[in-house]
Amino acid sequence: MKLKIKIFYLILYLCSTAFSEEPSFVAIQFIDSQHGWLLSKAGEVFIARNHGLVWERISKLPVDTRKMGFVSAKIGFIIGSQSVFKTMDGGLSWKSILDEFPYVCSEAWFQNLSLTAEQIWLVYNTHCIITPYTLTGVLYVNDIKSDSLSFKNWALIQEGGLYDMTTLPEGKNWVVGSFYPSYGDTLTNGHHGAIYFNDLNEGNNWVIQYVDTLLDRNLNSVAFVDSSHGWVCGNRGLILHTKDGGVHWQEQSSGTVIDLTAVHFQNEKIGWIVGKEGVILNTLDGGKTWSTQNSGTSENLLDITAISVDTAWSVGSHRTLLHTFDGGNTWSPSLITGVKNHQIPVIEVLHPNYPNPFNPETTIEYELARAGHVRLTIYNLRGQIVRRLVNGNQLAGKQKVKWDGTTDQGVPVASGVYMMKLQVGKKSMWRKMILLR
Repeated sequence: MKLKIKIFYLILYLCSTAFSEEPSFVAIQFIDSQHGWLLSKAGEVFIARNHGLVWERISKLPVDTRKMGFVSAKIGFIIGSQSVFKTMDGGLSWKSILDEFPYVCSEAWFQNLSLTAEQIWLVYNTHCIITPYTLTGVLYVNDIKSDSLSFKNWALIQEGGLYDMTTLPEGKNWVVGSFYPSYGDTLTNGHHGAIYFNDLNEGNNWVIQYVDTLLDRNLNSVAFVDSSHGWVCGNRGLILHTKDGGVHWQEQSSGTVIDLTAVHFQNEKIGWIVGKEGVILNTLDGGKTWSTQNSGTSENLLDITAISVDTAWSVGSHRTLLHTFDGGNTWSPSLITGVKNHQIPVIEVLHPNYPNPFNPETTIEYELARAGHVRLTIYNLRGQIVRRLVNGNQLAGKQKVKWDGTTDQGVPVASGVYMMKLQVGKKSMWRKMILLR
């Protein structure tokens, strides 16, 4: 009986381990092509290496985290449910700068943040015993350089939920979420997507700019490229657009009913929206038409950022991290380092091919210490190029290539001794191989 009990608990442990969910990546940000950061729900912070081809973990916070924002290469902030952390060294170390959540309620949590050069705006949600609804608000911190948060103002916006915020340089602020109309309202009871606006730069005078007429279409993300052009995305494929600074909002056709989670525009024409089930939408005309791009995943995508019209990243559940360097025609996984099961060599290695001697083909394996341009070339003993197997950029880590004993033109070569040359930057490595027909 004791043996059966032990076996039962062993199976239970193995099953729980096998099906435990890896923490999602919840936020990604670049401030320029050289400085990018990635955040996981488990509090892991990564920085971009090699222009975002590789990501290295540099620190880990002691709490689950939600969102992140950097204002320079050194200064950044991360929020947890009821915590705010600040870094002054680019994410290597973090300091808690919030002693107590400023709004007392039965439940309270930070949802998002927005940063300017001088201010921090924190979106929060609370759930109180006195109301069946979630109360929402925005906290405004005047001095971004301080090592402790002193809230200059806070505002209770509405009964509903807030999910994202953006602050424009001229002081206009936009928050999106949901709204619970009171009884007797012309709208039916339930929650509706809502856009809130404030232009006083103080945070205590918010007005509803837009309320969706349909039920259960929360608004999840907002982005502006200037004071006039903005976009909002939400549940059930909802996309809204303004070209007059929010005076009017018009719905755009997304072509999907999947919940959309994040929006990013590089300029007033080119932008992306991501959503659940691996959805990536792209527009080249300001949203008049949206096309679906192949993400190669069915994971829920939670954030997206870009540094040009060609280069973008998206993150999501189960540590999904994708990048594109061609405007989204192809999306590929990026490499994560500093995490178990991702081993990167400290030097380049060219392994012996196998089998050797070989006929008709052989496998060549090599390891790269860093991403970069790689050439793998086959020569005969007279120094003539026989076959160019690799000539392009590759990620750090293990690589594998096969050679079928033919030239670049597809002509079979004769039996004999051949040399393979691996060139990475200025470093070259050689190995001998034998073909026996």
